[in-house]
Amino acid sequence: STGTPIPNHNGDLFNILHMLYPKKYADISKFLEYFCEFGDGFKAGSRKIIGSKNSEMLHKMLVENHMIRRTKEEVLPELPPLQKTIIPIRLSPSYRREYDKAEEDINSWIKDNKNKKLHSEEQQRSTRFRTLLDLARDGKLQECYSFIDDLISDGKKKIIVFAYHQKVIKELSKRYGKKSVVLYGETSLVNKQAAVDSFQTDPKIQVFIGQIESASVGITLHAADTVVFVETGFMAHIVSQAIDRSRRLGTTADKIQAFFLQAHNTIERLILKKLDMKAQAIKKVTDGVDVVQEDLLDFLYEEYEKKIELEKRKEEDKSLEKYSL
Repeated sequence: STGTPIPNHNGDLFNILHMLYPKKYADISKFLEYFCEFGDGFKAGSRKIIGSKNSEMLHKMLVENHMIRRTKEEVLPELPPLQKTIIPIRLSPSYRREYDKAEEDINSWIKDNKNKKLHSEEQQRSTRFRTLLDLARDGKLQECYSFIDDLISDGKKKIIVFAYHQKVIKELSKRYGKKSVVLYGETSLVNKQAAVDSFQTDPKIQVFIGQIESASVGITLHAADTVVFVETGFMAHIVSQAIDRSRRLGTTADKIQAFFLQAHNTIERLILKKLDMKAQAIKKVTDGVDVVQEDLLDFLYEEYEKKIELEKRKEEDKSLEKYSL
């Protein structure tokens, strides 16, 4: 039983099927060739999975032979509705300047390497985009605190706050001190359960701070009706699981709210866009529709290429306007 049999693409199903029917599903290479879409890898001559194909056939095979599919809404209709909201957060002035400079650098780098896409440059791409992500995250933190402060200002409301990096988890813990409990990768099982129990039962504990990959499964936090993402990570199904910590049997909430604190006019917009695309793709694949996906680095690179091309066209249009006058 699993709610996310296909976190990324059809190939994720092979291990489950092989475990259940080792003779029938013995050759992973054949399975991947038939049910996965491949693109060029970053090592010369290599390939990587970029999406799914023949999903309708796979879906039919699963439903007829291996899978009973039920949505949460079908199984638990009594659960409250979920409302997702993106909250734009402005960077502080100093971080805005630093971010814009870093973005200019990456735009120049992309222009210089246009049509090259060298295999050796994957690490450079990763490093440059990581710089943008770090600046966006650090530059919005103070405004994120203000947003969270407003949510808990009545001294009673309980909220769940998720982040991805341990650095941010520690900053949040320092900020909210005795009002909070923390769960991340290094938290022991005993302390993990103690954090959950305190949040669920102690009225003085208003903020549950969780590292998204460590705190998105296996716990119930229905004392909260609000989930805040300071960071999301890069896996759509983990974000969904994280929200569901509060949307569980036993909740008395009329609705569950999930707020995504997005650094305004930064790369974070693209990360949330990609997460939404992956969530839709997983749903479509499960329902038998082919969806081709790029990996994150390819997606970011091509989005920035589009942005550069759009800016170039705008400049050309301005030149034409001057000439016509």
